[in-house]
Amino acid sequence: MKKIVCAVFCFLVFGCCVTTLNSMQKETRMDYARESLKTRFIIGVSLRTTNAEGKAFQDIPVFWKTVQENNLLQNVPAVVEPQKLYAVYTDYAPDGSYAMIIGKQVNSFDTVPAGMVSCVIPEGQYALFTAQGIEFAQAVGMMWGAIWQLPLDRAFTADFEVYDAALLSKPVPEVPIYVALKQ
Repeated sequence: MKKIVCAVFCFLVFGCCVTTLNSMQKETRMDYARESLKTRFIIGVSLRTTNAEGKAFQDIPVFWKTVQENNLLQNVPAVVEPQKLYAVYTDYAPDGSYAMIIGKQVNSFDTVPAGMVSCVIPEGQYALFTAQGIEFAQAVGMMWGAIWQLPLDRAFTADFEVYDAALLSKPVPEVPIYVALKQ
């Protein structure tokens, strides 16, 4: 789980990576798979932030650290896959703000513990990107920077990352990133 905390530091590193990303854009080809996903139910804790003026880069690492250090997901009921954490970006607003939910996948919202929120990742089409690298936090940040530059027909319903212990323990760690697409 400590590796997961490190992943969020991509938001701190990201600022350094923009220059590198911009210089690599003409040489880098962004491959992604298009996947049809079924609805997923997530219960977790939420943060509202924005990318304006670098606010998300300040907020998100602190949020991840708080979730991990205080074991805030320990009371999520009926977890589908305990080895996975989800970072969901949803509730996008016209002012550029959005909610980030760190949570676990569950079968239903029958019981949502006090202090937690529920989130639906809707059924639909998603672009699947895979951030890979020994320094996977940096790889995730670089991948999001590249995604933001692509002319994707985004739905802005729920985009998410999956932090799977099995993928993070590979010799070259991987973090799948799903971006919701319009139908």
